[in-house]
Amino acid sequence: MDQWRRLVIDEKEDKERMLQEQNKILWEQIDYLTKKLFGTSSEKKATDPGQINLFDEAEKEQVFWSFWGSLISTTILPGLFM
Repeated sequence: MDQWRRLVIDEKEDKERMLQEQNKILWEQIDYLTKKLFGTSSEKKATDPGQINLFDEAEKEQVFWSFWGSLISTTILPGLFM
């Protein structure tokens, strides 16, 4: 009985380590893609001082979380429960 219990615990610990590693990789991908999507670009032009900014910081953050929320809920989360 103790061997069976130890085997179950070992399997759960292995699964947890695998999920933690997968989680780390996914967060690294999110960080990379966020920087790529919202970071500075070589094509970015200096804005004219007389031109208004189309988005304030709150709107930028809302767009960011809306994008990542839909991405995570449609691609990442379903894969975690396979």
